[in-house]
Amino acid sequence: YNYSHTNVFDASFVKLRDVTLSYSLTDSFAQRLRARAVSFRFQLSNIMLWKANDLGIDPEFHGTHGQRIMRTGQGQVTFGAHITL
Repeated sequence: YNYSHTNVFDASFVKLRDVTLSYSLTDSFAQRLRARAVSFRFQLSNIMLWKANDLGIDPEFHGTHGQRIMRTGQGQVTFGAHITL
């Protein structure tokens, strides 16, 4: 089939999927809050995608019929606290 190479593109990509930061309060400060332990967690998910193609297509995602999907808004931010009484 002539020009079949036009349907092929570079699928190289790099993703930064999860970054988690956590912080635990000191025992003395937690006791002031009448707790044994207090910790906080901040997580960023799917915050960076670099793809080698110029089409804006994420090589990992495709539809139910094999078509490529241009995913947007994948980033997610989560904040949590864990308190042990």
